[in-house]
Amino acid sequence: MSGTNFGLNDSLRYFEIELDSLDNSGTFNSSYAATDWPSFRLLLPLTGVAAMKIIEVQIPFSYYVINGVNNTFILRESVGMIPNTVTLPVGNYDANTLVAALGTALTAASASGTSPNRYTYTVTYAVGTGKITITSSGANVFDLIFGLPTNSGNVNPRLFIGFPGGDTASNSSGVLVSPNAIQITGPDYLYVNSQTIGSDCKTYLPVGAVNIAQGGQGPQMAKVPVNCNPGSTIYWQDPDAQKWFDLDDRNNFPLLDFYLTMGNTNYPIQLNGLSFSIKLGILTNDRDHTADVTDGNPVSGRLSVTTVNPRKRRK
Repeated sequence: MSGTNFGLNDSLRYFEIELDSLDNSGTFNSSYAATDWPSFRLLLPLTGVAAMKIIEVQIPFSYYVINGVNNTFILRESVGMIPNTVTLPVGNYDANTLVAALGTALTAASASGTSPNRYTYTVTYAVGTGKITITSSGANVFDLIFGLPTNSGNVNPRLFIGFPGGDTASNSSGVLVSPNAIQITGPDYLYVNSQTIGSDCKTYLPVGAVNIAQGGQGPQMAKVPVNCNPGSTIYWQDPDAQKWFDLDDRNNFPLLDFYLTMGNTNYPIQLNGLSFSIKLGILTNDRDHTADVTDGNPVSGRLSVTTVNPRKRRK
């Protein structure tokens, strides 16, 4: 017969910690808002932690796909013209607003050069192919440069407007079709990360993940599909509830942090004042443990000790 612990090993106890970034104890990183990278202090630190995993998350799609980190690239026009920086306005786009913003940004970059030649750029979107076409009014060869050929798009918008890393040139008539389809709503997934406990979870990425773990064990704890459009909320529940990360009897969780990253980028996304929430599942060894009854920091002489005996199995 099974034990009394709802199918779990009776030597384990199950806890859920419900976290909303609004309920933070401050920011974990002073460069980010507390709701984007919250720090949480637990009133009752857990001891003898055997296993852990993220059970579910709710994330508002209020972050910007084109943001202050990835919104620039380089335009190089005819021989003799100085390469200029193209800057896309921060925000989220649909196909129509994206091509309009891109045309305006390219034209502005051309006008900012030192050559007497100034060109106007028009951008169109093909629904059938998902690609964009950029045309220069000067019928001149121009290049768009998105970092190094190996750059994965961490700090430029190439992935979202259909270009590879490195240099892509137009034809001699000043027409350039994006080699790839555009990705208007950004990467199809987010990572939930933690600096304090993420590395305890055995999540590995390949060497090709050049912006994050690079084949090592990083802070990533869960990969969350983006299943909605901007303005909605991303909901995710762990689809494999029977598997857990073994923590080898870790002895304290006085402080937790969590942050979100977009695709394989390495910088936290900013939710523009909105909060995200996480349900964290924890299994502890069911044995003597000590709980702090004050503010989550051990205080000498102010601890209560609780002894819990393993449950007996039914015969």
